[in-house]
Formats: sequence, C-alpha cells, structure tokens
Amino acid sequence: MPDEAWMHWLSYRSIGTYRGGRATTVTVIPDQPYTFFMGTTGGGVWKTIDGGTSWKNITDGFITVGSIGAVEVAPSDPNVIYVGTGSASPR
Repeated sequence: MPDEAWMHWLSYRSIGTYRGGRATTVTVIPDQPYTFFMGTTGGGVWKTIDGGTSWKNITDGFITVGSIGAVEVAPSDPNVIYVGTGSASPR
C-alpha cells in the first residue's frame, strides 16, 4: 500500500459544471467540434462552446418541464434545435 502521508495537502473541489439531473442525451454540431448540447432529467438543455469546460442553460424561461430526453440540431440550420421532453431512464 502506498504511503498516503503526502496527500494531506489535497482538498476536494468541483471541476465540473453545476447542472441539474442526469445527462440523458448529448448532440453536437458537426462543423463546430467544441459545441455540444446536453439534455438532463432535472435541468433542461445545456450548451457548451468550449468542449465542456463551461456550460450554460439555454432553456430556462422557455421550457417549463424538467426532463429532457432528446436533443437534435437541424442539419439545415445549426441555429434550430429540436428538444423532446421526458426521460428514457426514469428512476
């Protein structure tokens, strides 16, 4: 077993985004490899433009249900996003 005494200076920190619920769906814009959309069971749809380093909720105030089960970007226009509600993996 390794000596763990050197680890006394370590502390826990959150390195992920604060978001609600499980991620149930993810999609990407093919021409924008660092842009992703994530649907969650309790927090709507989130968008990142930096490969997941930071996320912004894009559905607050627009969608009143919590669970998102599908997200898709229109092939003809990346500014059009289709969102399906519900969760494919209910508790």
